[in-house]
Amino acid sequence: FLFCCGMGMMLSALSVYFRDVTHLWGVVTLAWMYATPIFYTIDMMPTNIMRLMKLNPMYHYLNIFRNLVMFGNIPGANAWLGCIASGLVFFALGLIVFGRLQKNFILHI
Repeated sequence: FLFCCGMGMMLSALSVYFRDVTHLWGVVTLAWMYATPIFYTIDMMPTNIMRLMKLNPMYHYLNIFRNLVMFGNIPGANAWLGCIASGLVFFALGLIVFGRLQKNFILHI
């Protein structure tokens, strides 16, 4: 929830100033989907790419979902902490971006 709210605040504030954000977001999410191990497992990757893949915030959410639904086990604390940390970081980033840009919204709408 925090991750989505943070992304929403960031994108809504940026789309006031840059109208193309709404069109580019579809391209970004498509590329992000292929960069996230949805259709493949992270075990198929080489170890150096595996470390890079774990920096993707969606990896942690997908890993928890996959462990709960497909494998029927509860993920470890590191997976939960990764989700909480990325959610808090993106929420804080969204608040900062929205807070700094909101004073001039009326001038650009």
